[in-house]
Amino acid sequence: MAPVSKPGDVPELHLADPDGALHQILEWLEEHIDLAHTASVEDRCVRALNWQPVDHPPLVLSAPVPQPLAIYPYSQAFRNPTKMLVNELVGPYATIGPSPSIVNSVLVKDDYPLQIRAFYGVGLFVSLFGVESEVVGENYPWVRPIGLTVLKQLVAHGVPDLQGGLFQRALETMAYYREVLAAYPKCRQAIHITQPDLQGIFENAAHLWGSDIFAAFYDCPDFLRELLDLLAETWIRACRQLAAASTQSARDDCIYLHFSLVKGKTLLKDDSCVMVSPKTYAEFIRPVNERVLAALGGAGIHWCGNGDQWRAEVAETRQLTCIDWGEPYLLDLPAWAATLQEHRLPVSNMQWPLAEFLAHKPMRLFPTGAAFTILLDDFGQADEVRRSIATDDIG
Repeated sequence: MAPVSKPGDVPELHLADPDGALHQILEWLEEHIDLAHTASVEDRCVRALNWQPVDHPPLVLSAPVPQPLAIYPYSQAFRNPTKMLVNELVGPYATIGPSPSIVNSVLVKDDYPLQIRAFYGVGLFVSLFGVESEVVGENYPWVRPIGLTVLKQLVAHGVPDLQGGLFQRALETMAYYREVLAAYPKCRQAIHITQPDLQGIFENAAHLWGSDIFAAFYDCPDFLRELLDLLAETWIRACRQLAAASTQSARDDCIYLHFSLVKGKTLLKDDSCVMVSPKTYAEFIRPVNERVLAALGGAGIHWCGNGDQWRAEVAETRQLTCIDWGEPYLLDLPAWAATLQEHRLPVSNMQWPLAEFLAHKPMRLFPTGAAFTILLDDFGQADEVRRSIATDDIG
């Protein structure tokens, strides 16, 4: 891998003029995007997801926003699609730490599949049921649980129309992204508009119900199944509509999504599921996940945290096409590597703090079949990572 370029000629954005700032950064990207490089990144990611040999596993070097660039406070971006797009290009998660970003990737020429999304937070899907997201200070959106009584009313009403809430705003924002990128040919070709975050079936049920949902497995299992069935049917329809509005497609049945390339049509978020037993997962959650996967023609599953207890049950999920991990250093990685290789299930992304990455050396377990994101404190560490890989210290 070539040494990283030092941050240099990135523009100082005039944030007081959002339209001007947006066109400043797009003009810079139009000048600096290397289409041959972005094509090679897609090829490397697709090959890794298909367990084919690669010159090196896909590696995203996630660093802070380079000076003098800056982003808008999230509370402003949430309400203004122009500011949201600036943040997506410069660093969508930069307010809380290192962020995969298009600007950083163009600077360091790593393996980030360039992408943007309508970033309305974890409450986008449940907004279809009339549940509002809250943005408190500069925190990302969250939703307040509505409780069992209102949930029963929602289930009685059945599948909602897909016209309201943040869902409609997301569609409008995606259309706006396409309109803006149309004036920049290289950006339009290289930067993919992905489906936004729909969470997962049980994850959305937990957002609606709150922590009491974990008692529902025992106290009212039949109603819980009704709720999950309703959410699954709504989720399938929502995912299809958002996918049609996106430019997420890559080759070999892969898509741009969740800061990576994903094998399949979408990614189910199952973070809360790491707190349930394998038996509970297999009885309640895997059936609705399989229903979604079958309807869409395959998809991946993401979670953060330690999901070692349900390794066998997840791997046996029908039409599961990949895994995505937020905290792989919490897992029994050799055991997972053996299971995933047996089932030919790739890992679309593993996100590692640099110290954990250097300590665990995960590329030795996954010379292919996985992609990696390394969280850096500054650009200088990118050269350190690349030197280590080149000398086979970690790869």
